[in-house]
Amino acid sequence: MSNNWKVTGQYFESCNCDSVCPCIFLAPPTEGFCEALVGWHIEKGHLDGVELDDLNEVINWVITNDELIDNIDINSISLFGHSRGGAISILKTQEDSRI
Repeated sequence: MSNNWKVTGQYFESCNCDSVCPCIFLAPPTEGFCEALVGWHIEKGHLDGVELDDLNEVINWVITNDELIDNIDINSISLFGHSRGGAISILKTQEDSRI
């Protein structure tokens, strides 16, 4: 993995461990196993020069563009990604109800 990255935003987690999940600090789980749900909202970031904060702008442009409004169903927007874009697409789909 590249060392040339930075993200700012919010991190969310919920798991069956007591208090803060020790697994994120490479410690054993408090309940013998860990069932976790985690998520990130990347407000601004980059990875090897690729911006990670522009999906909001793209989605906003698509759903407000008068030239596209007759050709798309804004209630059925999907994201597809491959390699690094795949993870970004999954995270964005989870956190944005428009997708």
